[in-house]
Amino acid sequence: MIHVPILPAGLPAGATPVQLFHAGRSLIAITYDLPGAWRRSHHLLYIFIANAATLKINGEAPWPRVSLRLASERMKIMRVWQRGQEVVIVVSNGLTQAELAHIKSAMESEAH
Repeated sequence: MIHVPILPAGLPAGATPVQLFHAGRSLIAITYDLPGAWRRSHHLLYIFIANAATLKINGEAPWPRVSLRLASERMKIMRVWQRGQEVVIVVSNGLTQAELAHIKSAMESEAH
């Protein structure tokens, strides 16, 4: 059976994908430019969709103890959740908690 990942849904209106990266069947990473002048230097959103099996360490899932540093920016992981065979990691310092909740809810409803 082939696993097809659920791509991000429920993004803020005007969010534009600017970069796509994939590592075989293990990871898809999408960078979005978030709208709104108020975000200024906090306008990037990174969503990683990873094969849960590739993230296990000694058979255990490391989340939510995952930490990540992207370039020299102060980025924070806002949410990590597992949905079936994939782990979703959302990283941004410009996304509001309400926007994050909407993304998670939309992605989970897309999976059903």
